[in-house]
Amino acid sequence: MTGTVNWRDVKAKAQALDPERDSNERVARRRQMREQMLAASEARLGGGDGPRRDQA
Repeated sequence: MTGTVNWRDVKAKAQALDPERDSNERVARRRQMREQMLAASEARLGGGDGPRRDQA
């Protein structure tokens, strides 16, 4: 198993490899995809009949 990695180091490497990663358009697209994924998950779990993950 590997040791822990600081998320700041990972983000810095990602930024070095892809300077456009944090552009407004890409951040907005990731936000949209995340919302769609969460909506699909909630739909599969019965439309929110139970406690939500952020309210548990």
